[in-house]
Amino acid sequence: MQRLPASIRMVLATAPATTTLEELAELADKVPEVATPVVAAITPTQRTSKLEQLKAEVAKLQASLQSLTTERRGRRGPRLFADLISAQPTKQPHHLLVPQEIRGSSH
Repeated sequence: MQRLPASIRMVLATAPATTTLEELAELADKVPEVATPVVAAITPTQRTSKLEQLKAEVAKLQASLQSLTTERRGRRGPRLFADLISAQPTKQPHHLLVPQEIRGSSH
């Protein structure tokens, strides 16, 4: 009986104690036929407001990215890891300039 949906258990609980198993089964089969299904739905207003919220968030992220890109272009000096390596003195091989964790233990 615990495996049945709560709505069916509630109906069966009201049946007299003298009700046979077959009668309970028939009663349980009838509950879904007369029960009104409950469907959770989102209203168009909620959907629109969520969409507008996401659009605003994307606009903020785009502005932040643009700001970082502009700031990055204004800096002087190496901008890429490869530029950073090539800017180092050439007395040591390049692989010694890369931290051991990045190189791995094979070098």
